[in-house]
Amino acid sequence: MKLVLGSAAWRIQYGAFSKGLLTDKQIKNLTSSAASLGFDFIDTAPTYGDTEEVIGRVKPKQNIATKVTVDTSNYSSIIKSIDRSRRNLGVESLDLVFIHNWDVLSESEKSISANMLHAFTADQTINSWGFSTYEVTELMKIEKHGWSNLRVQINSNILDQRILEIESSLRGMDFKKLNTEIWVRSVFLQGVLLDNSPKNPFIDHQDIVNFFSVCKEFGVSPLETSLAYIRQLDFVDCVVLGIENEHQLNEITKAFTVEIPSTRLKHVSSRDVKLIDPRKWNINK
Repeated sequence: MKLVLGSAAWRIQYGAFSKGLLTDKQIKNLTSSAASLGFDFIDTAPTYGDTEEVIGRVKPKQNIATKVTVDTSNYSSIIKSIDRSRRNLGVESLDLVFIHNWDVLSESEKSISANMLHAFTADQTINSWGFSTYEVTELMKIEKHGWSNLRVQINSNILDQRILEIESSLRGMDFKKLNTEIWVRSVFLQGVLLDNSPKNPFIDHQDIVNFFSVCKEFGVSPLETSLAYIRQLDFVDCVVLGIENEHQLNEITKAFTVEIPSTRLKHVSSRDVKLIDPRKWNINK
């Protein structure tokens, strides 16, 4: 399982907590340290403030995954977004482009958008493409469409274990034959799983209370527990980790090696979509 450096909180307020923004120098140092630890991709997007521009100035060693938001009233917006990202990042060809708003597109709109991005791989404007989704059912459609050289981002964490409901089906799909990878994101539920303090807007939610209680009971940190869940997903190729400083980077890479029996992890899953789906949050940061 490869580690991907998530940049969502570098230059905008992101997640459940307000934080300070990173400077160019901090981002340069962080990406350099991450590269030495095996993080060979950075995940970003044009909607993350001016993060693309900063990455373009810093010029990290990693490959860059960025995103497009499809405007179905004007599909040429895809071309404009790709060209803008190329300028921002200072590259001729983009390593990887995800369709950001995949879940709101109709089946025909998905097909049109996918065909456009696939065409860009043919002329090497982009090297590979994919889509970003919250719906595990979308993973089941990959083989049917026959798309190749595909990357799929999906939310999953110790509270949101819906991906395990289709685990047996995923193991039966020949993703290698299709040159397709599954990327997991929101591993820490935008920081909610790491903060056991009154600042956490969900601190009184029973599922969060249960999660922190289980961590305490077994003598493992919330960080170690969150990463142990991800490590058991051996059908996942990459995990996107939102990291904002070198201290976090070192903590996470160390905690990623801690093993916890998977039977213990199943007891803390949640079915409350208003908790596990950040799109449904209604919080004041």
